[in-house]
Amino acid sequence: MAELLCPAGSREAALAALCNGADALYLGASAFGARVNAGFDREELKEIIDLCHFLGCRVHVTVNTLVKEKELSGVRETLRMLHELRADAVLVQDMGVLSLIREEFPDLCVHASTQMAIHNVEGARLLQKLGVRRVVLARECTLDTIRAVAATGIETEVFIHGAQCVSVSGQCRYSGLIGGRSGNRGRCAQPCRLPYDWQGQTAAWLSPRDMCLRDHLKELTEAGVASFKIEGRLKRPEYVAVVTRSYRQALDAIDGGRFAPADQKEWEALRQVFSRGFYPGYSMGARDADVMNPERVSSAGIPLGTLGKVWKKGDVWLAEAQLTKALHDGDGLQLRGSGEQDIVYSGNGVPGGQRAILRLHHPARTGDSVVRIDDAAQLQAARESFARLPRVDFDAELTAYPGQPVTLRAWDDRAEATVHGDAAQAAQNAALDESRARRSLEKTGDTLYNLRRLTVNSAGAYVPAAALNELRRQALEQLRQARINAWRLPEVHYPALPQAADADKKHLLYAQFTDPAMGQALLDAGADALIYAPLDLRDLQLDKLPKGAILALPVQLTDGDSAKLRGLGLPVCAGSVGQLTGASCMLGEGVPCWNHRAAHMLRSLGGTSQILPRELSKQEISDLLAADPAGDYILPVYGRARLMYLNHCPARTALGLHGDRSHCDLCSKGRGCQGQALTDRRGEAFPLLPLHMAAGCLVQLLSCKARSLNDRADGRLSWLVDFTVESREEAVAVTRAYRALMDGGHALIPGSLERYDVGVE
Repeated sequence: MAELLCPAGSREAALAALCNGADALYLGASAFGARVNAGFDREELKEIIDLCHFLGCRVHVTVNTLVKEKELSGVRETLRMLHELRADAVLVQDMGVLSLIREEFPDLCVHASTQMAIHNVEGARLLQKLGVRRVVLARECTLDTIRAVAATGIETEVFIHGAQCVSVSGQCRYSGLIGGRSGNRGRCAQPCRLPYDWQGQTAAWLSPRDMCLRDHLKELTEAGVASFKIEGRLKRPEYVAVVTRSYRQALDAIDGGRFAPADQKEWEALRQVFSRGFYPGYSMGARDADVMNPERVSSAGIPLGTLGKVWKKGDVWLAEAQLTKALHDGDGLQLRGSGEQDIVYSGNGVPGGQRAILRLHHPARTGDSVVRIDDAAQLQAARESFARLPRVDFDAELTAYPGQPVTLRAWDDRAEATVHGDAAQAAQNAALDESRARRSLEKTGDTLYNLRRLTVNSAGAYVPAAALNELRRQALEQLRQARINAWRLPEVHYPALPQAADADKKHLLYAQFTDPAMGQALLDAGADALIYAPLDLRDLQLDKLPKGAILALPVQLTDGDSAKLRGLGLPVCAGSVGQLTGASCMLGEGVPCWNHRAAHMLRSLGGTSQILPRELSKQEISDLLAADPAGDYILPVYGRARLMYLNHCPARTALGLHGDRSHCDLCSKGRGCQGQALTDRRGEAFPLLPLHMAAGCLVQLLSCKARSLNDRADGRLSWLVDFTVESREEAVAVTRAYRALMDGGHALIPGSLERYDVGVE
């Protein structure tokens, strides 16, 4: 049966998951997890891991941030701690962290985080080669892809419920480059939830709905999914309880051959506890308007009624609400219409169909909607569900004969323990019997044990109740520890990899461009090498490319598109980790390399020259170079960063379009994203650059300004000038200027530094 994997951002959330049917928890340590505000220290981790193992639940710990060179020692200590605490697995994004585990902690099981951006069988097979046990697939994968990856034999984990990043998994640089808070470092500021202007319409065009695959679990199970993951390490425990219980019941029904779609009550419970509006995920074919909810970035809530009369009494505004559903004391409400205001209802419960009097903070209007955001009764029931942990049955045998040490043996389904006490006395009156022994031994208190069967071997002996209590305490503590120690961790095997070869270091000026007709002009302007990043995989126009141009692979590829592009015979630049096949290739920004261990691992997999991440500061790049002097690194010195890769199209979303996108012609008619931008609240325009593929566009969201390092660029490195929306004339001028700089001349190119001096957190 597939695993139900639940979030634990706090101790209470862990209890909520355990009590409501989780098979496994995922959580973070106090550092290097992708939710910086949801981590546990060593003592807290030990408590939760021991408790989970006692109750038969696995614990997967997130070590899935990208790690800077000077942080490697800290990561090593975190991994050592998790090894000692016997975590069932660690989730990893950084190839350097994977390298560290393989070499120094080979007993630790690794799961590839969704941040690794694995979209296809090619990527899954790479991970198998590295000894990774499980892949958490990118959330953009289709059901066919999920099925194909599962068929490779690697454990396959998919998200089934909760919030979803709008960008391709692991490929968002928006928060880091614009605000200095990197999503790849667990500090995302969520710029995707902010309003943007699209062709005169202001809305949250980058804000997705929440995923809900409750009614599609059977399809996913039949596809071979090994683990179903609920999002929510920053959610409250009550959310974890409600969602876990819903999916537990559904999976149990599948296992029992009686699966059925959720009824209205269950759907309402899921929506009520938190939802921005649900959609069934990319895996079930949702696209564009199905996926996005531009109108609301907070919980949608449940409609409860409308306002009738509104009046002022003294200094207080009151309103009469006609209810369609029951209202409870303590419910959190939101009034919507003439404006929005949040209130908490205080008073007797009111059944649906009747009227309730609401006390307002400020005026509202007749006809405004009343929406329930928090259901006090639901939250209380959820809290009650994890007020008492499950208990484990144990059996015991008590042996007590006069003049001999009293012995208590206790065992459960996994372990046993035996303790000895003082010699029993001869009974003067009532001798020890099963009834008297049980009264002492069944008082298990907060041990989470429950006495099931008891055997008493005794004749004419007397044992004081205090002595029996002490024996019970010792036996159950030893049994608890033996049970935890008997928990079996996954078996791990890491195959050997080739040694990383020293790179063939060069000092070149690379030019990356999207228009194939621009290539020769860039060479003439002084570029040493060309990287072609096509905008239409259906029409590559390779005949216009100068000989020797490198083909940049998109960060997200189907296996079919990957095979087609590799079959062209051009040298390639990998767009994401899963595209490394062992053949030599350049590594693009989508293949993160923040430390020398990652660099060595990537070179052992065929990587050659590496384009450096724009999120690293000048000092952090120097740290990397000092630790890996053999690496061939390329510094982006000019260009607009690709902040996000979007699987939805804002133009199609605004038009309410969804479903099949393969024949979309909006761009060719001037109604799509081509040449358009999203504009933020400060008036900054972020250009959209669609990449046309067979199944539809992958839309690139570009930074509002071009980065231009000018004479601050590190002269020890190769340089990259990256052209996206620039004209031919602009690209030629920039290339010529950087050629002059590289040759020791002087030039000044407009632009910004974009974090180059300070880095990101």
